[in-house]
Amino acid sequence: MKFCMQCGHELGASRTCAGCGTTAPVEPLPAPQLPPAGARYPLFVDEVDSVSVSTSGRVLASPVTEPLLPPPPPPPAPRAEAEPSMLWDDPDATQVRLPAVPVLPPRRGGLATVWLTLGALVLGLLVLGGWLLTHGSHSKPEAGHGRSTAGAGSATPSASGDDVASTATAKAPVTRAPGVDTQGRPTTYDASNMLDGKPSTAWEMPGDGTGKALTFTLAAPTHLTSVGLVNGYAKTAREGAATVDWYAGNRRVLKVEWVFDDGSSISQDLHQTKELQTTKVDVTTKTVTLRLLDVSEAGKGPARRDMTPISEVSLTGQAS
Repeated sequence: MKFCMQCGHELGASRTCAGCGTTAPVEPLPAPQLPPAGARYPLFVDEVDSVSVSTSGRVLASPVTEPLLPPPPPPPAPRAEAEPSMLWDDPDATQVRLPAVPVLPPRRGGLATVWLTLGALVLGLLVLGGWLLTHGSHSKPEAGHGRSTAGAGSATPSASGDDVASTATAKAPVTRAPGVDTQGRPTTYDASNMLDGKPSTAWEMPGDGTGKALTFTLAAPTHLTSVGLVNGYAKTAREGAATVDWYAGNRRVLKVEWVFDDGSSISQDLHQTKELQTTKVDVTTKTVTLRLLDVSEAGKGPARRDMTPISEVSLTGQAS
């Protein structure tokens, strides 16, 4: 409650006393109670001298308060030890050693690996093919009495030894009469033509020679390791603008039998080729008999001749 300071009359909501009419003075309000200021971080305004401007326009300096110091910086991190660099010209200069980078081995490309693999496969096939060509199986007849049979002969002699056919003599039951070739030159068809080493010469007889026997006599008993023959007339000639193939035009011997002094024998099937076809034997003999077991028909065309020819006979071995 409030009372008049003059008469002690109780004051109401008005500031004028109803008793004496005195106006009561206004009591100032109590100053607000602020909480104590706590710690704070320094502000930018703390670092600058604050100033104020008076109503007259003059700048008045306000008291300068000392700003709070910032917290000390953290200690510096340890630096890597440097060592002198041998690449720099300045001997006092240093260079920080970096950790070594691992070097990975080079990777081979997939395409190169594929080509290497294919090359190895091709090389292996070539080696295998060469081995099969040079180590093919051949039947080896055994010498003895009676008749033995062998397959078709190989194209080239495969047994070791010397060619003793050139020292032998040949005898045929029938021989074609001499004539002239397509160039008009004289030509003979004697049995000795089978032993001269020239496939372009031949022994010939008219017609089919199946069942006929040719005899070859060596200079001395000889250990034979292979025998063979060229089973037709392996000659090609020119007649005008045409080429004449006497091998295709004449008959070809398809099967023979070789007979030796001890009575042993071996049969040989022959292919239709101009190459020398041989078969292995293992026998010692001085005389070799060649029996014609099968002969083809004559060929066709301009070169057709009804003749049975043999161009060459091969006898390989060592004289005893």
